[in-house]
Amino acid sequence: MAADVRDQLHWHGFNMVTVEPGGLMNASRTDPDNPWLQFALASLERTEGIVPALLPNLGGSLPNHVFTDRLGLPTIWIPHSYSACA
Repeated sequence: MAADVRDQLHWHGFNMVTVEPGGLMNASRTDPDNPWLQFALASLERTEGIVPALLPNLGGSLPNHVFTDRLGLPTIWIPHSYSACA
């Protein structure tokens, strides 16, 4: 896949760009009892008027682990759409 991205960039004239295969993006998790998470959930509930769904685990498709594992920060991801949208 990295070669495909590089080929496209080079085809469009971006020969100065180097593309290297990336590492794994580990799954991450924020404790549901975290105060910041509870603050965000309460804010979303007040704003939308409904109880938001809470999924404390995030699969490894985003580099979220940089914040949770390396920096030790809780993260809150609010999607732009609904889960059935895929």
